[in-house]
Amino acid sequence: MSAAPIALVEAERQIAAGHLAEAESALRSHCARYPDDMAAWCLLGACRHRSGALLPALEAFAQVQILDPDHPQAALAEVAILSQSGRHDAALARTRAWLGRHPDDAQMHFSAGLVLQQQSDFAAALQAYDRALELSPAHAAALQNRGIVLTQLGRPADVLANNLRFVAACPQSVDAHFNLAKSCLATGRYEDAVRAAEGALALDPAHAASRLDRGYALASLARFDEAQRDIDAALAGDDGRLRARFAKWADSAGFYDPRELRDVLRAEDLYVLSGYQRAGQCDWSGYEAYVARCAALIDEAPAGAMQSISLGFNLLNLPIAASAQRRLADRIAAGTSRHATGLRRPERKQARQGARLRIGYLSSDFRRHPTSRLTMQIYALHDRRRIEVFAYALQPDDGSVYFQTIKRGCDRFTDVEALSSEAIAARIADDGIDILVDLNGYGRDGCSEVFALRPAPIQVGYAAYPATLGGDLLDYVIADHAVIPPSSETLYAEKIVRLPHCYVPTSLRRLSATPTPTPTPSRREAGLPEQGLVFCAFNRHEKIGPQIFAVWMRILARVSGSVLWLQAGPGEANLQHHAAAAGIAPARLVFAPIVETAAYVARLRLADLYLDTLQWNTHTQGTDALWAGVPIITCPGEHWVSRLASGLLRAIGLEDCIVADLVQYEALACELATQPDKLDELKARLARNRTTHPLFDTERVVRDLDAAYLEMWRIHTSGAAPRSFDVQEGTPA
Repeated sequence: MSAAPIALVEAERQIAAGHLAEAESALRSHCARYPDDMAAWCLLGACRHRSGALLPALEAFAQVQILDPDHPQAALAEVAILSQSGRHDAALARTRAWLGRHPDDAQMHFSAGLVLQQQSDFAAALQAYDRALELSPAHAAALQNRGIVLTQLGRPADVLANNLRFVAACPQSVDAHFNLAKSCLATGRYEDAVRAAEGALALDPAHAASRLDRGYALASLARFDEAQRDIDAALAGDDGRLRARFAKWADSAGFYDPRELRDVLRAEDLYVLSGYQRAGQCDWSGYEAYVARCAALIDEAPAGAMQSISLGFNLLNLPIAASAQRRLADRIAAGTSRHATGLRRPERKQARQGARLRIGYLSSDFRRHPTSRLTMQIYALHDRRRIEVFAYALQPDDGSVYFQTIKRGCDRFTDVEALSSEAIAARIADDGIDILVDLNGYGRDGCSEVFALRPAPIQVGYAAYPATLGGDLLDYVIADHAVIPPSSETLYAEKIVRLPHCYVPTSLRRLSATPTPTPTPSRREAGLPEQGLVFCAFNRHEKIGPQIFAVWMRILARVSGSVLWLQAGPGEANLQHHAAAAGIAPARLVFAPIVETAAYVARLRLADLYLDTLQWNTHTQGTDALWAGVPIITCPGEHWVSRLASGLLRAIGLEDCIVADLVQYEALACELATQPDKLDELKARLARNRTTHPLFDTERVVRDLDAAYLEMWRIHTSGAAPRSFDVQEGTPA
């Protein structure tokens, strides 16, 4: 063996052993002595690349290219190093130059795809991977990456087809089976996902990610015991990436809870979330069975399950009896209180004789959020002779007009984002808050645990969460006769305080008082046809259920040339599919992008009628619609959430838009749509009532709110237990 090969063998041994500096020194000397040794230059480039010396590595591979311009390994290495160093355009130029001379090089097409993928040019990356696979049909890496870019392009069915091909081409690849399981989960093929995950586990029993995916799939199939075993086993280790993946999936499915994910998210919860995610995409396959199973789980799930706070919010979107929703809230409240038992309850200050009543508002949503849009004016309007206003922000200042207006309207405003529940409760107690108001409920980023610690003598739910929290977290909820009639009081753990008119505050007068109001766009600018009546329903897609959508399609069928204007969202494709199945051209569904509030309200003026959802009515968007002059048709149910629009309409004198059933709903919508005089009269009445009726009179709402707080305090100081009461019109604060 000559000296040159012996030197290269020794260098390879040093590289394998991790002695990169020694190998690099020896190879550099060798290349100086033998400058035409391409193998040595390649090895030197690889050694430098491995040690992170990218520019010197590139110089070594450039020397190979000088010796042999058609050296494939050197060309591929140059592309990889250029891309790794962030020089993507140069890397692409190298791939194009090479492919100009070697158009059938599958590996270089793959490398081009990698660079394009790193540049987020997924469509071009897909073309490169497709060409690589034409030349090399079993190219495992191309198949794997092709699935990734198809996912980025939002083509789940094509991802599934790709990963089936990946498994067929590479049956011994764990990654192939793992990717297939993921794509089956994404398309709701849970039995297939179980089989794919089992294929990966057969090849690698320690593959925790596949075990976790099998757990997801089993939970979605309601095979809870098997699912829980898989989930517990997968998360038993300290794999941070796996836990992060679990958390990311949970978040995408609508889960949130301040507690440790593994402590609160059980297999039964995963089943609920999996179906909720499908409902948010308006995938209604198996919908009735899913709703029935969710209702049953409220009573049948084992202790520890069905207690995550996100379920309280999410399941309000489903047609589940209000009595069952109350039991679910009690479960969640019990879990919250149990978790708080290990925390220290704060000591409250003694009541201050003769002092102003201290009201504390706790919320994550003083930032840009529907709750802040509704409430932004109330803080400054409280009667400062009798009331002192404190606010505790669970999320930081986002720079919005909402946050700044609310902050200015409070006597004291405290950022508690960085504090624990225990510390927040201690701060509230130390401030001597008399009435603590919850502006989150079981919504995202709330802190119901603080209420379990009872930092204030009286705790109240208001404005943000139209449902009971269950248990004993709150003493009162503030509502009105429309949303909680006396016959419904048993559905609430709290005592009911009814304001004389709509309990919902609005701040649209404040937002509209701008020197340069936002102009109404043209129909063309808004994506609407030039002619035809415009129905609208600007709600999140999880609020749209199959029953109300069927009514909407019958209305479109009866009103020639009309369109339904919806908010853009994840359910667009399925809604278009459902429309086509009902005989309605999908183009008659127009999806509006989300825009900032002023532009949204201005755009709303183009609509003729707002068609309310059934289970969870329009709320903040409903006030926007009425302010913009668009009447709402609603059909109230038994839940608070399904009676929200009734409260809005009663407070603005449009009671005739509240119907008793869906037959009347459809008839009224078609009548108004086909009789322009009646619709014009309704709109004119709405325009008149906007300034004369209570709905947009925020000052009146706050006067009633002050009276409610003062009466709660009077009951408390009398030694009596909380009790339901009505605030009468004109009650002095």
